[in-house]
Amino acid sequence: MKPLALILVAILLLYCSNISGKEMTTNTVATDTLSITTTQEMYNLTNEWASNFGKQNPSTIVKVTQSNDNDVAGMLKTGTNLCIVSNENYSGIKNEFIWQMIVGRNAIVPIINSKNPNINLINEQGVAPKNIAHSLFYPDVCEWSTLLKNCKNAPLKYYMINNRSIRTIVANFLKINKPTYNLHLLSTKNEIIAAVQNDVNAIGFCKLSDIVDGNNFTSDITVLPIDRNENGKIDYSEKIYGDLQSFMRGVWIGKYPKELSNNIYAVMPDRPKDLAELTFLKWIITDGQQLMNKYGYSDLTMGDVQTKLELLGNNQIMANATSETSPQTSIIAILGYVIILMLIGGLLLSFSQKKRPVTINTQNFITIFDEKTLDVPNGIYFDKTHTWTFLEKNGTVKVGIDDFMQHTTGKLTRIKMKNAGDKVNKGETFVTIAQNGKQLNICSPVSGTIKMQNEMLNTNPSAINKSPYTDGWIYAIEPSNWLREVQFYSMADKYKEWIKNEFMRLKDFMAMALKQDELELAHIVLQDGGVLTDNPLANLDPEVWEEFQTNFIDTSK
Repeated sequence: MKPLALILVAILLLYCSNISGKEMTTNTVATDTLSITTTQEMYNLTNEWASNFGKQNPSTIVKVTQSNDNDVAGMLKTGTNLCIVSNENYSGIKNEFIWQMIVGRNAIVPIINSKNPNINLINEQGVAPKNIAHSLFYPDVCEWSTLLKNCKNAPLKYYMINNRSIRTIVANFLKINKPTYNLHLLSTKNEIIAAVQNDVNAIGFCKLSDIVDGNNFTSDITVLPIDRNENGKIDYSEKIYGDLQSFMRGVWIGKYPKELSNNIYAVMPDRPKDLAELTFLKWIITDGQQLMNKYGYSDLTMGDVQTKLELLGNNQIMANATSETSPQTSIIAILGYVIILMLIGGLLLSFSQKKRPVTINTQNFITIFDEKTLDVPNGIYFDKTHTWTFLEKNGTVKVGIDDFMQHTTGKLTRIKMKNAGDKVNKGETFVTIAQNGKQLNICSPVSGTIKMQNEMLNTNPSAINKSPYTDGWIYAIEPSNWLREVQFYSMADKYKEWIKNEFMRLKDFMAMALKQDELELAHIVLQDGGVLTDNPLANLDPEVWEEFQTNFIDTSK
């Protein structure tokens, strides 16, 4: 009966402490004031952030002040205020002495009328930046035949909003440092859009946020495809212009020219320490992201959000009004917790005396990623595409990805498989693995016909992470050239030797991919001494995944 009595006493004490706490809350409400400065461009979004944050956090009063570039710079020098700016309208964003964090993205886009007579050719060929620059500068060649081959020729007009920063961004992208004679400057974004809507042969320059209407582009408006490598066609890697969502993802993962991309920043003189500032920053990169598309900005990905939350720290965030408690209340609560801890300790001691086995999942504690952490079973073949094969008794071959690859990506959230009956060739993409929108194309280790796919992966792709060689198999394939292809595989011993070089390649890739100004992020991926942490790609941007595909996976074929 003693344990029961102690439990009842503890519950009573905790109940009393809760009542006391509630009474103190009703009598005393602590109020914080958070001042935010923003430029005119970012005012509407910031103001709505502040309004919605205030509704969820009534203990914090948020004041938003609209300012200009010089005032923002002055506030950062004097050490006051959180500022929301874009690198388009604040030239000091690259100042190494200020703290900054990306909270969203925007872009400068060339727009055309979706009813342009050459729309099919435009989508096939794209337009090279050098041709745009040429037609902008020389009056006698300002026509569509300068931009496209075999097109229906027509006079070409260019429109741009009379904004110094936009003109500078476009000029830098086109490498134009002289006056342009064929550019018509207009006062507002509405005039730009109207000009392009009324002229099927026009091209305008504006912000992506100017042409967003819900989940689509503004009526009769689309983005002009840019032929980045100027090879006369829109390659597979450049096909991002089909719809708004595809385009926004293309901007996000770096398929759109970086010179035309903008970041939205939260900037401060020093790293935020005040609870109100931290609470607001964490809110805008989580709940506040739901407002980004409304204003035409690209929101952060789950990986972005998680990384930024880790960089902000694990400070406790109070969603509602905070209250102070009296010393008597604290003592009562502490006594209650002490009694509960004593009870828990007694129970644990009782269980240990009965010698009940305790199972510890050591996998969750792995932080280092090296050869020692890999599972390399005997009896299966490994391929240089980071896949494995196993010949079944019935003549089919089970295939999947190796433990190295699943450790590199982290927990998978989606897998795109081919269907039964599809033919595959060794070295060609046969499955796509994805994590929160970021994806990698994995190449087949074997040629043949898919007899069966692992349907469980459609609803539980993380089975690959938990057991890549058993439950996480991907296909059963009927091989067409097994005797020849098996000669290129490795068994466990040779694979272990080969994988050492892959770890060196991975370290080199990660060191190159992480920018020098992202020291905190680099520490997450590479610990002191250049040791890899587990899941090094997990929290990195899609652009890094694209580079990993090109410079790591594709070179292994």
